[in-house]
Amino acid sequence: MLAPQMRLVALCVGLLGACGPKQPPSSTPTSHRYRLELDLRTEATAPAAPTALVEALEMHGSVDERHELTLEVSRSRRFRDGSEGLLIHITDADVTPAGGTSQRSGLAGRALELRRFGDGEILQMGPVAHLAGGDRQGEVLDLIFPLLSPSPPDLRSGQTAQRVARWPFRLAGDVGQRGMTELNWSYDDIAEVDGLGTHHLTYEGAWETLGSDRATDWPRGMRALGKAEGEVWLGRADLVVQQHRFSWTRSVVLRGPSLGEQVRREVHQEQEFVGVLRRLP
Repeated sequence: MLAPQMRLVALCVGLLGACGPKQPPSSTPTSHRYRLELDLRTEATAPAAPTALVEALEMHGSVDERHELTLEVSRSRRFRDGSEGLLIHITDADVTPAGGTSQRSGLAGRALELRRFGDGEILQMGPVAHLAGGDRQGEVLDLIFPLLSPSPPDLRSGQTAQRVARWPFRLAGDVGQRGMTELNWSYDDIAEVDGLGTHHLTYEGAWETLGSDRATDWPRGMRALGKAEGEVWLGRADLVVQQHRFSWTRSVVLRGPSLGEQVRREVHQEQEFVGVLRRLP
């Protein structure tokens, strides 16, 4: 679904990447806690639409704010095809505008389930409708999923390989969006994080998001193109993400008809997501 506020808020979580074995050992703990610090900046670059269209799409031009979230991620179940369900519970969430006062985010207390294979490939997630709208902005949080399940290729030290990842975010019918990354992954070497031996991987590549909403009187379409880059540290013993540093940017074009006309108009925005995710003790 298209962002009703175009303030693309990114929850960025990392859990159970793939580097070496395709499945984590059976002794791996089933629950992990993370702390996310995310700086979000957006800037309207071409407000070509009339005021009525901007208001109808509930857009905001520029945002500069910090999001801090605490998340608990637990393995909820296993499916017959070998995939697993991950329950993502946002136990705490605050947002602080630049120069402003911190306030509680509507995402606090929300939860959803993500289904994936052990190598990180995302199959589906839901329910997601309760994350959308208002101060939750969950409909634009597709970034959470590839960061939760980064899905690197199986690499050895010094190797590099490319992998495509796709993920859906669908509310109902014709309302939803899908994301895709085409990343070049590199396995650096063994590194230590907080006294723990880890596999250190880096990535960079293309990021694309396509969205549509034909369920209202204002048919809308969205396309975003950008770049994703970051570093991931996976525990040597359990392949659980210990730390994930990221910098993702994209240029968004939101299209829709103006009032009283059949001509399609556009709103453009640049978006930047920079932050770090750390596993808590």
